[in-house]
Amino acid sequence: MDLKIVLGGSIHTNCYVLYENSNALLVDYAPEVLDFLRDRRLNPTALMLTHIHFDHFEGLSDFLTIYPDIPVYISKEGKDGINKPVYTLNFQSPYHIDTDSFRAVDNSSIIEWGGVKINVLKTPGHSVDSVVYYVPELKSVFCGDTIFYRSVGRTDFPGSSHEVLMSSIASIFAQYDDGTILYPGHGPVTSIGSEKKHNSFIRSFV
Repeated sequence: MDLKIVLGGSIHTNCYVLYENSNALLVDYAPEVLDFLRDRRLNPTALMLTHIHFDHFEGLSDFLTIYPDIPVYISKEGKDGINKPVYTLNFQSPYHIDTDSFRAVDNSSIIEWGGVKINVLKTPGHSVDSVVYYVPELKSVFCGDTIFYRSVGRTDFPGSSHEVLMSSIASIFAQYDDGTILYPGHGPVTSIGSEKKHNSFIRSFV
């Protein structure tokens, strides 16, 4: 399995393309992802959204016009809120996302893709709908805006909570070991062990 980080959208979001042979699994979306898929002649077969702040699904409406049947994995809160600007923070560009292909996930969900079983962990705090995805073959967590290199997600948005965010990060650290790679929604890739040692925002519980 190969992994490509595609930097895209209006505020430089890390979108991820996992691919094997000609099939691709996407984590979050921006228009630049479609360019990469076309350049590599990849067929997207599933999309996992970490949360519904607009920068993590910019251009999704157009993408779903091209791939209307692609399963989109998202929390129930995300599915319910993706067309509500108060949750997406998109007050400038009206849009409507068709959610017919959306599949709600929670802590008990396992996403199967090409023989890979991906675990889901709900991690509210930065947003009410945040989830992370653990891919065992890569020993990696795709963590959206829950935790970053030497930082954590903002909690000054509607539905955000610093206390809940800290609890969610503690849950990630309790479930996965220090060697687990963290692929965040913005900024450099890091690891659980590195953040335990150097992230001043989380020292109170590590």
